[in-house]
Amino acid sequence: MTTIDAYEIADRLYENTEVRQNWSQPSLRTWILEKCRCAYCDTDLLSTRGTCYCYFSEDHLLPKSLYPELEFERENLILCCRHCNLLKLNYDPNKDGQPIYTEAENRKLDRKQIDELKKRARCYVQREKQRLEPSFEKAKELITETLRANG
Repeated sequence: MTTIDAYEIADRLYENTEVRQNWSQPSLRTWILEKCRCAYCDTDLLSTRGTCYCYFSEDHLLPKSLYPELEFERENLILCCRHCNLLKLNYDPNKDGQPIYTEAENRKLDRKQIDELKKRARCYVQREKQRLEPSFEKAKELITETLRANG
């Protein structure tokens, strides 16, 4: 789906009162462009009301702390779950491999650049999940055993 297609679909949906009550038009465009899924782990963020309203986040693909010129560019905002957003934090996918974006050359990101940067960020988030999972599993086991033992 192209950015233009996603924006047209979102704009048509935004004409509906229920949609307007729950999303801003720019945010809805991001949701449609990402097909309502986390850009990093592919979680369906529209699966339940709780997931939709409590678990989603919009992430600056290129961190606004490092790229202040992109802070308000919609192209730099992507839909993700809070878990992935917290794992990514200020990771800069532009510095992982050959730089794709330079302020001097580009003022906005194009779809090809965004797709490559998302791919890099997705790999980073997945590595972070794998790194942190063993510690979480041990803590979870200890808590579960303690709860069982204490009735």
